[in-house]
Amino acid sequence: MKRLFLPTIGKNEPKGASRNRFRGSPHFRGAKMCEGLRICADDPIYLHPSFAEAAMGFPIGWTELEPAETR
Repeated sequence: MKRLFLPTIGKNEPKGASRNRFRGSPHFRGAKMCEGLRICADDPIYLHPSFAEAAMGFPIGWTELEPAETR
């Protein structure tokens, strides 16, 4: 079984990955976690926020935002 190491979640993760960047494609660079998790062009290009929280070791709901008040 081949081990797969994922890159650390970076500041640019919310931008996602190009559709043609996934493991096994000629365009794969592996610089972003969202690229490392994709195995085909149809996989989502963005990380789910809950997955990102868990990967970084944050408590569940840590990054949720409350609605802002409007005046």
